Amino acid sequence: MRITTALLVLQIVLQPCAWSVNLDIAAIINPEFILESYPECTLIGRVYRAKNKLSVYKVLHRGGVLWTKEENEECINVQVFYRDKVPLFLHIVFARDNAFEDAYYVYGNKWEACTENAFREALEKERIQTLKIDSPNPLLDICYSYGNPVYDKIFTSKRRCKITRVEENGNTIWEAKEGEHLSHSRLLLENNRPKLLTVNYSNVVEFFELSYGLWQRIDGNKFKLKSQLIELKVRAGNSIIDINNIENGTDYISEYQCFNCSAILFTPKEDVNIIVDTDTIICKMSKNSKLIQVIVHREISSSLMSVKYEKHNEKIHACFVNVYGSWEKVTNNNPRIFKLFNHKTVKSVALNISDPHDSTCNIEYKGNPIYRKVFRPKEAHKVIKIISEKYSIWESEGIYHLLKAALYFNSDKMTLLYIKHTGGKVYYKFSNRIWKKIRSISFKNRNNMLKMKDTIKGVVKHGEKKVNFYNGTLLELYQNDYFDAHMHMYHLYHKKEPGVHEYLVNMLYTKRNNDEISFYLPQLCQLAITKYGKSSLHRFLLDRASGSMHFALQLSWFYQAVLDDQMSKHDRLSQKITQETEMAVVNCKLITPSNFVRTQTDAERLASPNLLDRRLFIKSLNRDVYTDVNSLLVPQMPNSLVHNTFTLSCPNSKVKLKGVHTRLGNPLNLETHPLFDCNDDVFLELQRLMMKQRRLNYFNLLNNFVSLSMEVSMLLTTEPKRDAREPLLRVFASALNEWMLLRRCTVAAYEESFSYTGLSIPLKSISHLNDKTAFQMLRIVENEIKVFFSRKRAPFVFYIEFANLDEDVEAAKEMDKGLTAKNFYVFNSIVQDLLNYEILTPTHIATIKDPLECIRYALGMLPPEKMTAYDDAVLARDEESAQSEIASNGGGNEDEDDKDDESDGELRRSSSCTQSFTTNKTMLNARTHSTSSKHRGLKDLTPEETRAVIWPETFETKRERIRKASPYGHLKSWQLCAFVIKGGDDLRQENMGHQILRLFSKIFRKAKLPLWLRPIDILVTGSSSGIMEFVHDTCSVDVIKRRFNAESIATVFEKLFADNIYEARKNFIESHAAYSLVSYLLHVKDKHNGNIMLDSKGHAIHIDYGYCLTNSPGNINFEATSFKLTNEYMDVIGGESSDNFAYFRTLVINGLLEARKHVDQIVLLVEMMTSASKMPCFVAGTMYTIEALKDRFMLNLSEETCRRKINEMIYASINNFRAVQYDNFQRLTNGIM
Repeated sequence: MRITTALLVLQIVLQPCAWSVNLDIAAIINPEFILESYPECTLIGRVYRAKNKLSVYKVLHRGGVLWTKEENEECINVQVFYRDKVPLFLHIVFARDNAFEDAYYVYGNKWEACTENAFREALEKERIQTLKIDSPNPLLDICYSYGNPVYDKIFTSKRRCKITRVEENGNTIWEAKEGEHLSHSRLLLENNRPKLLTVNYSNVVEFFELSYGLWQRIDGNKFKLKSQLIELKVRAGNSIIDINNIENGTDYISEYQCFNCSAILFTPKEDVNIIVDTDTIICKMSKNSKLIQVIVHREISSSLMSVKYEKHNEKIHACFVNVYGSWEKVTNNNPRIFKLFNHKTVKSVALNISDPHDSTCNIEYKGNPIYRKVFRPKEAHKVIKIISEKYSIWESEGIYHLLKAALYFNSDKMTLLYIKHTGGKVYYKFSNRIWKKIRSISFKNRNNMLKMKDTIKGVVKHGEKKVNFYNGTLLELYQNDYFDAHMHMYHLYHKKEPGVHEYLVNMLYTKRNNDEISFYLPQLCQLAITKYGKSSLHRFLLDRASGSMHFALQLSWFYQAVLDDQMSKHDRLSQKITQETEMAVVNCKLITPSNFVRTQTDAERLASPNLLDRRLFIKSLNRDVYTDVNSLLVPQMPNSLVHNTFTLSCPNSKVKLKGVHTRLGNPLNLETHPLFDCNDDVFLELQRLMMKQRRLNYFNLLNNFVSLSMEVSMLLTTEPKRDAREPLLRVFASALNEWMLLRRCTVAAYEESFSYTGLSIPLKSISHLNDKTAFQMLRIVENEIKVFFSRKRAPFVFYIEFANLDEDVEAAKEMDKGLTAKNFYVFNSIVQDLLNYEILTPTHIATIKDPLECIRYALGMLPPEKMTAYDDAVLARDEESAQSEIASNGGGNEDEDDKDDESDGELRRSSSCTQSFTTNKTMLNARTHSTSSKHRGLKDLTPEETRAVIWPETFETKRERIRKASPYGHLKSWQLCAFVIKGGDDLRQENMGHQILRLFSKIFRKAKLPLWLRPIDILVTGSSSGIMEFVHDTCSVDVIKRRFNAESIATVFEKLFADNIYEARKNFIESHAAYSLVSYLLHVKDKHNGNIMLDSKGHAIHIDYGYCLTNSPGNINFEATSFKLTNEYMDVIGGESSDNFAYFRTLVINGLLEARKHVDQIVLLVEMMTSASKMPCFVAGTMYTIEALKDRFMLNLSEETCRRKINEMIYASINNFRAVQYDNFQRLTNGIM
């Protein structure tokens, strides 16, 4: 049946001479036609010709017929010009009665036939008039002259294109006058970078040179000389040296100071025939000559150069002098120059060992076992005498000269001296202010005694920390101001002596501040568990935990994670320290008799910090409307909130969440104590009991809250419908908000302090680990909840409002008099929140008036007679209001009454809905604008519209919008924070990665390097859970490309920041260079576009350090590249030959050279984490991990060799095959663009 149908179709189209078919020019590729493609200006031209004895019957576009074959006609050629795959111009050549004819069409709003002249004019307008020498251009044929004499590029105008401008990186180099156009242009490269340029037009040639980043016109003679020099360098290869920039790895170079000038000694290992100084040729040697040595002496206004070479087995010495930029050969006719040159000779000098800054020697300092100074003479000096102050110790009598001298110290006093000279070795000791010569065996014995005496010994007595020190240099080091946090941690980790370690632990109390302890907390926790029983470090941590609740929580969660690792040798100790942490939290003494002020009156008691400050203030106001705390009833749950006390679910979800009340407890249960007249001792004891119980409850509450949040994150992964995850999470957030509101109401009703009563997150960005100012969670912004899609996990983002609800009491303490109920404005915020939930109405507030009484009324805590009185008053006010409205309307029909009742109900809710409606309307407008922008092409959008697609609302705008809509927004301490809650993921390795990032950022900032990093605060809450700071105004490269369906991020980047492209590109280069360097040093893998973020200022931010050091995705180290420099990232930077790429390389090189100076700090952070951790980055073993990390700093290479090595790695990473293939793998398997 199929064969018969095919035959019928063929019979229908069959013609006597040939087959006729239709040509649809909207089809870019048509197998029925020969397709010839060529670039034509901004257009893409394509030529279609029929093949296989076919003939074109019709030319179509989107179903519309443009040309139809008539009798005696034959289509010869169809030429179409496209722009962005849209046909604009059509030229048809056909034969009629053995003559050729043309048909021309131009597309505007529709296809229109036109004359040849109109066709040519329209086509001409579409032509590009600019030649860009920094990128391939479809306008031009590009020819490369391979190999010698020079590597160059020749650009020749193509077909009918007329080039009127030449530019590089947007900067105009040459622009034609009217009637002129480019014939061809030639670009000469030096070291693969543009250097010289010729522009030929109208039989005229202009010459340009790139100097200090700018193209400048030069004359033909200068161009000829410079091009010859480039040609000479290319021809010579390694046989040419530039004394101004010697960078040749095959040659030996040394530098040394020679009196008042510096000298460079150059000894070639390969044949050198030409010596140049930048663009100036100094000398050329014949083929029979061989260079032996070049010495260049530099001074302020002149330079001297000595050249030794061999010619016909005869050694020749030539001298050259450079005075103010001009090199000349020195002859015998110029004795002054010879005298100046011969002055540069080695000088006999004396070494003063009492002067540590003696300029005659290089001075090295070596540490343990003893401090010593090693002196080595410079090449320009021969030390023939050693003195101390004015007294001579050793003299050579002109026969020998010094090779090395070592000076040994006892404390800070010189003790021994070792001298090695060309004639042997000599030993001296310092006794009675005189240096005496001694035998080698005596020197050795005294040296050993110094080593023994230098070791610090400590004696630790039971119940008392007491360390006895001998006079040693370690004590001086520890008491020195230069003994910073890194050195402190280094000695804590490496010192084995109990006395030394105990002294170092005691110094943590006095020398280290909160920020330093917080930074090294993971390392200190590791060290405390490995040295348990040998050190009191764990006691120090427990002391800190007793003073800071948030520190205690972090400590507890860390050891709980170690316990979850099931490392048998640490399980018992982890369990023990976890229990001791909880005991330290509960049994701490926040208020002591020494700092408690003994008072007799309530007013005087307010001067002392305690939990009853608010109650004492309120009692002192003597208000008319006041209900005593002791007469309050048990709070009751409002009827509208009862439904959220049970299991949580939503209609489309199969997963059910545990109720918030089940895990966090009843928010209405608050242990409080009555306030009664008593003496100070009883009052103090009451305070201690209340604080102990409150700290215990708060500690357990935050533990339960974090556990509940992680359980929700894990349960969301079991929800098969991804669309149902966010609604389910909103139900959970709503229940949590209601719980927090009820807890605040309860605390306020009992006139208690809000300290340690609500929920909080102990991240540094909120509390800075100082919970003396108790910032607590107020509300989760339900409209801003977002769940990230992942195969195995379901992390989510919460935007949370925080504030210190005791700020009104703290402000009241500073007031001497005039205190009123209005000063306690926090109660007003809580009442407004109750109004939003419709637990109270405007009528209730107007009737009761007092905010505190409103809160107690909402919870049903007032005595029955008061509750009844308020109910009656509210009912009467409502009836009175209804009657007044009827009277003012003059009566009306029932429908109007119903409408009035309905509007009255809306009015009661207006105060809670007005701001919410305005907020939602603003968000809707922003999202509608963003959505409409997505449906338009990238080229049709302005930079502001493009940014609005990616970042519809900046964090600052969001913050102000939420603050205006919040009932707590007027509080001075109000702030908005966002966090990512991750369950099922071990964040300890991620935390270590960002800890190292923070250290790198400090190093770069101190060195004033413009390398930009964005470390993230991370809170580890277990072995498989944690909370991360959310980075605002960012979006992954993958999502950005997906939003605009772009092949390269460079296209979107240029559009996003077109109005500030210079600053944005600079930000990108400085951040990408910093992260590239860190990624190389930490050997970070999995660098796909989903793990690279872009912020609203153009910075690149690399995230996810789950694969670093020695572990790799799939245990296969496929990503062997040092840096992520695929084509799209190179395009953002500006290309390989651009100044921006040179800036990128400079940043990476300088960053690594600076990091090498601090390698010990970086390695120590990693090394201290290896002892009690099962992080996957240590899978290859501790020793291999640490050694591999050190090797990446290239410490065994000189600075120049290191620079060269980094450059090689950067160029090797450009569009590296493995990096490109890994991106392709992620695109195919995970859909990451």
